[in-house]
Amino acid sequence: MSYSADRKGTAIIEVETLTPPPPTTVATRRVKTHGHAVIWLVTNYADDAEVNVCLTNFTPHHGIATLLNAEQDIDWPLPNGNCTGTLAPGASGTIVGIFRGTPGHVYDYEIRVNGVTAEDPQLEI
Repeated sequence: MSYSADRKGTAIIEVETLTPPPPTTVATRRVKTHGHAVIWLVTNYADDAEVNVCLTNFTPHHGIATLLNAEQDIDWPLPNGNCTGTLAPGASGTIVGIFRGTPGHVYDYEIRVNGVTAEDPQLEI
């Protein structure tokens, strides 16, 4: 696991390998929403494996924010919701989230690749 630079409005997730667990990825360390929205650009660089990348467990960083209720506080407007759906090797996908939270609050979240936690980056509203 490794992190790329902080970004605003868009974040990257690059899946490099699936073995050994956990998957090896490069992801934006902290993304700040732009108008309460974030676009995650996901690319599968794993040579011979399909992947499904999901974003889960948005929890307050150091307890300074209220818990984001996934059903009430986050909208996932694309058909696959908080996941990419299946991405073949070399394919890319997108996850879009719209967050109803307080500006300045920071959340830790999990990037899961094929159900296995790969990264624990942050989101700032």
